[in-house]
Amino acid sequence: MSKIEYRVAEVSEFEAVAKFVAQKNNAPEHHVGYTGLQEEVVLNDLKQLEPSPEGHVFLATVGAQITGVLGLEYDKELGRAWLWGPWVDDEVHWAEVASRLVAHASEKSPPEIQDYELWCDLKNQRLQDFALSTGFSKYKIADVLNFPRAALSGIDPAPGGSLTKAMEASFVELHDTLFPGTYFNGRQLIERQNEENKLIVQGEGETCFGYAFVRVDKEVDTADIDFVGVADDHRGKGLGKQLLWSGIDWIFGFPGIDEVALIVEDGNDLALNLYVKSGFVHERRTIAFRKKLEPES
Repeated sequence: MSKIEYRVAEVSEFEAVAKFVAQKNNAPEHHVGYTGLQEEVVLNDLKQLEPSPEGHVFLATVGAQITGVLGLEYDKELGRAWLWGPWVDDEVHWAEVASRLVAHASEKSPPEIQDYELWCDLKNQRLQDFALSTGFSKYKIADVLNFPRAALSGIDPAPGGSLTKAMEASFVELHDTLFPGTYFNGRQLIERQNEENKLIVQGEGETCFGYAFVRVDKEVDTADIDFVGVADDHRGKGLGKQLLWSGIDWIFGFPGIDEVALIVEDGNDLALNLYVKSGFVHERRTIAFRKKLEPES
């Protein structure tokens, strides 16, 4: 076997990295959930790694050939890091290469990081086995759904409202209660609003009844519905459907978008039924793992 070298990828190598990852990600048995299936989407996602793409993509190479990739994204405030991968092209030494890549990512993680997350297709058995053998625990199972533009005629959206200053505190409390410890807290969602990130809100006065946070990436024509949330005392009134449809309608105002992605956690049958009835189709079933770091003594 030729010697495997481990190193940080240069940004100039990202196109080759994206080609490698996209090829792997198109096979369910290799699929990792944090990025897409097309080279241009993967490349764009790599460039948007937070806090920075530089120094946070790790390679295993044999000569000039890439044989393994792992991306690292983290949020020091949340204390969590997301491991993009590992994708490995060495069937014999898969676990060894994966372990070395994860070790490199761990060394690059700041001390504020308290846990790591992996996320893959439920058919990616090798990554699941790797996660369980290296101290990760199963966190959740979720379904990935897509809404095609062709289904747009089947919905009847109403105009969505915008968040007012008076309603901000109520919105933050609602989001952080419905989605505790998630990748964006309520304050971050407010700060992320721009021409590609839309926060749609329904409420009255200072009270937020429900909301949807949706986003598009015009550079690669992708779109996601990240959150749809409704306060307990306003459920069962069709508000969730109204917010969902408003978000879909806003997204398809961008002519290059052909479909919208959405994730539903296992067991949330009420939401799943709403999405399927609205025209969403099932793409894949996924599983996430988390590993809590032991505090240093």
